[in-house]
Amino acid sequence: MAGRRLNLRWALSVLCVLLMAETVSGTRGSSTGAHISPQFPASGVNQTPVVDCRKVCGLNVSDRCDFIRTNPDCHSDGGYLDYLEGIFCHFPPSLLPLAVTLYVSWLLYLFLILGVTAAKFFCPNLSAIST
Repeated sequence: MAGRRLNLRWALSVLCVLLMAETVSGTRGSSTGAHISPQFPASGVNQTPVVDCRKVCGLNVSDRCDFIRTNPDCHSDGGYLDYLEGIFCHFPPSLLPLAVTLYVSWLLYLFLILGVTAAKFFCPNLSAIST
């Protein structure tokens, strides 16, 4: 029981450190979300083939983190968190349900903040413009 409690504390502290690091550093760069590849790739350059990121679930637990970090299809250029790397590299496999629960609660929190902001600032201005 003490081991589970220690793993839970470790997972929460890692998540908090990741959130603080992403908040301090800001976004990773400007991106439109589209993957741009050159039309004529340079010859002689070692190009790794892009594998669908959904194949990570079929791999061994020890190989998942390396797959996520090396596959360009698994990287998200925009946003504050890299969710796949967080789940497969920073959480132990036994805490996968906890990681998913934390990410779902994070998503609900973001929607709550969006709704409060819209109700407080957007709706009154829209009402004033319409009248």
